[in-house]
Amino acid sequence: MDVTADFMPPTIEWFALSPYIALLAGALVLLLVGSLTPRWPRGWYAIVAATTAGVAAVLAGLQFAALETEAARTLVKGTIAHDRFGLLAIIAVCFTVVMSAMTTSDAASHDSLDTRSKS
Repeated sequence: MDVTADFMPPTIEWFALSPYIALLAGALVLLLVGSLTPRWPRGWYAIVAATTAGVAAVLAGLQFAALETEAARTLVKGTIAHDRFGLLAIIAVCFTVVMSAMTTSDAASHDSLDTRSKS
């Protein structure tokens, strides 16, 4: 009995999944490289996080514009809903990540300058 003859793999639209993949890849790179290398110069973690979120936001924005003429659909055999509201949520989350990374990095650099000047 050949079990693999009846197996139909799901079709995967990789471009539709690209914002999620970009965020996941950036987080994994940041975690892996950050843990395996010596301490990074101040602000590099924020730059990598903001760049990752920016790439994901651009990819989501491209798909948001393309979905203006298309109907909402599901990806990976109905596992993920792909619609304009979801893409708008991704863009909002990425914008928040960029702003918080830059604000936190800026605050950290000012705090370190203040403690050095007081010493």
